[in-house]
Amino acid sequence: MFDELAAQSVGGFVVDFPVLSGSQPVYEALGVLQRTELMSFPVKLEKGYGVLQAHSMLKVKSPDTKIGLFAKRVPALSQDTSVGAAAKLMVEHRVQVLPIVEDEEIIGVLRADRVLSGVLKRGAKGLSITDIMTSNPITIDANDTLGKAVRLFTENRIDHLPVLSKGRVAGMVTSKNVLVLLLSPGEKLTQGGWGLEALNQKRLPVGGITVGPVASEVNEDYSEALKRVLESRSTYTLVTLGEELQGIVTLRDFLKPLAEHQSTVELPIQISGLSDDMLADGAIKQKLKRLAIHATKTIPSVFEIRARVKKVGPSGKTFEVNLQLYTPKKTVNLSDTGYDILKVFDKIERRLKQSIKQEVNPPKKRFPKRMQ
Repeated sequence: MFDELAAQSVGGFVVDFPVLSGSQPVYEALGVLQRTELMSFPVKLEKGYGVLQAHSMLKVKSPDTKIGLFAKRVPALSQDTSVGAAAKLMVEHRVQVLPIVEDEEIIGVLRADRVLSGVLKRGAKGLSITDIMTSNPITIDANDTLGKAVRLFTENRIDHLPVLSKGRVAGMVTSKNVLVLLLSPGEKLTQGGWGLEALNQKRLPVGGITVGPVASEVNEDYSEALKRVLESRSTYTLVTLGEELQGIVTLRDFLKPLAEHQSTVELPIQISGLSDDMLADGAIKQKLKRLAIHATKTIPSVFEIRARVKKVGPSGKTFEVNLQLYTPKKTVNLSDTGYDILKVFDKIERRLKQSIKQEVNPPKKRFPKRMQ
């Protein structure tokens, strides 16, 4: 039932969405966050693209901090990317939006709720809400402080905390709820602080900002629960048995059945510095594709590959290739030169294999023998 939608391109789901630069301050990001029901939005970084999430903003200590420092690096989509591949990337990277890029510029975004509207139109017969829920979610008591909520949000990198009172569901508090309170003008003036420090000073109970939850009964139909979430413009539903919490389902969880229809995701590969004629035969792209396949098998966290090619040397006949493999935590840089560009890529591939081999099996340290 998901096959048709999974095979479509994301081009039909592109929407306009505010895009900030990584050099802009956090207080500008809050304004964007308040105007959307989602918990994240795209950011154009100095190198690549990212998503700023509400729980990450709670780590900030100054409203003037640049948002690029807290944005999570994510892969960019093209308009030809399949919906199934995009859903898989959203699930893997735990985000609700992904940028859609053309000529290295963000032309729009793909939103999880927009994709799920497409799922709802087609139906999802035979699926229950319990099939996709996260059991035993992290919770907080209504009498606990907002400082504890911030700690749970940031340490666990989550945006939803079900609130319990005497073991029963009392409501929901989100990272965005806390942000809006934390960043209000009065808060900044009276507290003179930011983030966790300001919240710990106030010691406000979570129950003071708890809102009534969107909830579904155990074994409720997937489509019925999704319809309720989308109509309420929510990003989650709690799963309950009476007043007892059984689990939680976020937009990411709703995407999982669609993502499962995509066995692999081809890495986004961006090439610059080559003429149209050189790209036409596809030989270079094929080399990069082979590199991508090898990289994803050995470094599963790689989500983007960029290759920059330029001619160097007195005669301008030598190719210099700089290859960058992006992961959420680091960027692997490899470069080489030569007269035959295909052989240059072969050399880089061998170096990549060698560097991976050394990382997996680092050489043992040798210590000098002690004198008896």
